[in-house]
Amino acid sequence: MDDANSGALTFSLDNSLGSTDINSVGYTTYITGGSVQKFEKNLTGADHLAGEKGCTVYADGQYLQTVDIGDDGSVALKNWNWVNRAVIGIPYTSIVKTLPIIVMQPTGSNVGKVARIDGIGLDFYQSLGIEYGQSAMDVKPVAFYDNSQSRPWPFFSGWKAMPFLYGFERDNQVYLETDKPLPFCLRMIKPRIVITER
Repeated sequence: MDDANSGALTFSLDNSLGSTDINSVGYTTYITGGSVQKFEKNLTGADHLAGEKGCTVYADGQYLQTVDIGDDGSVALKNWNWVNRAVIGIPYTSIVKTLPIIVMQPTGSNVGKVARIDGIGLDFYQSLGIEYGQSAMDVKPVAFYDNSQSRPWPFFSGWKAMPFLYGFERDNQVYLETDKPLPFCLRMIKPRIVITER
């Protein structure tokens, strides 16, 4: 879309490459309701990231890709990624790792005993894109939604009950991480632990 005139409420439509105007002579008049929004794949304004390589893009409710920022702060997205609103930044990994989990019982604690986490409850606030496990080497995704649901998925708030299929250990820990440009707010971890006397 170019040649926009906000006073006259007119604009012209371009093809997906932005090289040719679309002939809209056969279109009927648009009467009322709805809105017109501009989508772009060549972005500007990332001057503070000029020259950075491998930056992440979160646009219109979903993680898209990594991009290199031009020396002038420009960003060229792949041809199929036309976006209305994008947030671009340097990637980093958010990590939560508990201390060894101690459970108090009438007969004492599990300190020094072999135990296994049988499952965990995770309480999230406005989060997506989290992986969990016993360490960074064995993480699995938290299933917030299934692929039959339309995207972009909304941020999730509430409890998730997750299996924790690992062996017996003396120091049981829970590890969570995300390396995607998505929000990660964890309010509570509630483990279910099986203790042996070994």
